[in-house]
Amino acid sequence: MKIIFVSNGLKVGGAEKFLLTIINGFADRGYHPVLILLDDENPLLSELNRSVKTYVIKRKFRYDISVSLKIRKTIIQEAVSKVICIETYPFFVSKLLFQFNKKTKFYLSLHNSLPISWKQHFVDIVYLKAFRKSDTAIFICNYQKQCFHDRYFMQPFNSVIIYNGIDTNYFSNLKARSEIPQEIFRWKTRLGLNENSKIVLMIGRLSKEKGHPYAIEALKYLHNQLNMEAHLVIVGSGPETYLKNLKEKSAKLSIDKYVHFAGSNSEVRPFLLEADIFTLTSFSETFSIAALEAMSCGMPCSLTNVGGAAEMVINQKIGILSESRNPASIAESWKRLLSTTHNREYISAYTASRFSLEKMMNEYLSLIGN
Repeated sequence: MKIIFVSNGLKVGGAEKFLLTIINGFADRGYHPVLILLDDENPLLSELNRSVKTYVIKRKFRYDISVSLKIRKTIIQEAVSKVICIETYPFFVSKLLFQFNKKTKFYLSLHNSLPISWKQHFVDIVYLKAFRKSDTAIFICNYQKQCFHDRYFMQPFNSVIIYNGIDTNYFSNLKARSEIPQEIFRWKTRLGLNENSKIVLMIGRLSKEKGHPYAIEALKYLHNQLNMEAHLVIVGSGPETYLKNLKEKSAKLSIDKYVHFAGSNSEVRPFLLEADIFTLTSFSETFSIAALEAMSCGMPCSLTNVGGAAEMVINQKIGILSESRNPASIAESWKRLLSTTHNREYISAYTASRFSLEKMMNEYLSLIGN
């Protein structure tokens, strides 16, 4: 069966990683997914299964009606009856010319919860006007579903919650140790750390909503108020100006020798297996794939209590939730985790039972049908 996926693009981000995972998962199971991208800048395209037919339909401006025409033409040309749209804009432009077509089934896959601005909130309201009773909304956690109900008064007739899933076999000690050259595991030495250093690890793109400044302030609080020495290792890339500001903040707080920027790394498993704890200090997050990858590797997690974090970290055997934008709360969660011995096998097994790729794919296959 053919399925068309419509997405803004394949830049680096959680929704894009999800898209790659789900499309490749369908292709591996004998389906014939087709991908429509609404941008021609797609650095993650090389990770797509080579059997997936891809169309790039770039818009000239936000409300370029020709995009809808080209999407409609592609859907008809590919003889597809099921379309999965990632986020609200791709859904809006795809559904625009199918408002009265009941033969084509549309699914809206949502990956954000809180709009980044009032302007975004308004345009999302407009985009969601295209949603009809015959369409299905796919939420990735209960928190997100409640958010759309409260902020957009969205109560879809058809909806389902399917948690993000990851390859828990790939993100495991055994798999990583057998595949990765040992020199790659020597990242501590490359960053000037010794083997006994306590390490708080943060992985993700460098962007404002991830709350990196709060992590740096929390490290200062951990050292000065809680009398515990640790290093913060940040893996990820982003705008040079933002990175410069983070380095300047570390220096201003006289904590820069304990803050390490490892840059972008396509292979993050050595960091996940060698650090002590994983953290996210986001003030806007829906359901972090990076956190799931850390949990799969057995890492105890300190997550700010935003989005679906409470649906991931359900007890203190797995991690601790802290208050967002609160360095003291974040630092206290770090100290508790760094002072406790955790059963990494338990964390890995828990993650595999709830958030595996296989479980997610089975739920999507059940939803889409044959």
